[in-house]
Parts: sequence; C-alpha cells; structure tokens
Amino acid sequence: PAMTLLCLVLVPVNLAANNWDDHDRSDKYTARAMAKMYLDSCAEDGILFTIGDNDTFALWYAQEIEGYRTDVRVVNTSLFQTDWYIDQMKRQAYESEPIPSQLTHDLYKYGTNDYIVIEPVIKDTLNVKQFLDFIASNNPKTKYKYILQQKGVDISQVRNQDLAASYLPTDNLRIPV
Repeated sequence: PAMTLLCLVLVPVNLAANNWDDHDRSDKYTARAMAKMYLDSCAEDGILFTIGDNDTFALWYAQEIEGYRTDVRVVNTSLFQTDWYIDQMKRQAYESEPIPSQLTHDLYKYGTNDYIVIEPVIKDTLNVKQFLDFIASNNPKTKYKYILQQKGVDISQVRNQDLAASYLPTDNLRIPV
C-alpha cells in the first residue's frame, strides 16, 4: 500500500516535470501559420476541402477564433458523408456562401444513397451534374435492381436496400473545376 501510494504521487509528478515542455504550445504557431497559408491560397469565396483533424481544426480555429478569411468555406470530407454536415454546409456561415448542391435532403439523408454502386454499362464520361441528375431520378432504370434484372440475377436473393441503391453507369466521371 505504501509503495502504491508513492507511485500514485511520484509518477504524475515525474511525467509533468519531464514532459511539460513537450506539450507546452506557447510560442508555437505552425498550425495557425499553415491554416492561414491554406486560406490565403484560396480565391475569394473559395471552397477548401480538407481530409481530417490535423488540417481542419487549425482552419476552424483561424476562422472561428481569429475571424480570418471567413469568406472561404472549409469542407471536411470525413464529415461530408453525414446528412447533418451536408445540411450545415448548405447554410451560409460568416461571409461564405452555402455550398452549391442540387440534391435535396431526402436524397442524402441517413439510410438513403449511403453508397453508390459503380456499374459501368456505358463507356461515356458523365459530368457531375449529369451524375447527380441520374441519382436524383425516380426512373427505375437508375436503380441497381434494373441492372441486376438485365443480367438475369435472381433478385429474391438480394437485399432490398441493394435493389433500391443508385448506381454510377460509367467508370468516367468529370468534375469541372
């Protein structure tokens, strides 16, 4: 018991004494400087896509706390697969406009179009607007069930959510920048 008590006191003291400088962020501005450089690289009213925590939190800090380049919309692609985040991105924030989107909430809400099957049945290249029109269509030919029926697959063995899934009819998708 005495040794345990001694360890409970000495271990945290030792960690604090030996590692304090490793975790002290005073006068360390790399993350903030990188965030400002990222934002400065964007055109006015631009959209900046990020992948995850390391870049995103610094960008959010620069915009939310320092009010820096709030005309740029930061979109975290890790969160962009959730309906609530897409809804948030479709609203104005600070000086940045909502992201342009032709899909309505019912087409990306949880449980709807959670995945898109890639089934290249045409060799043409679709631009992203054509693809989104295809996804938004209620035409039965735009659903995976149609493809499976064309292939002669026994659809009684396929999950309903797979039958109702949309599909991308080509390997080639063009996104104009």
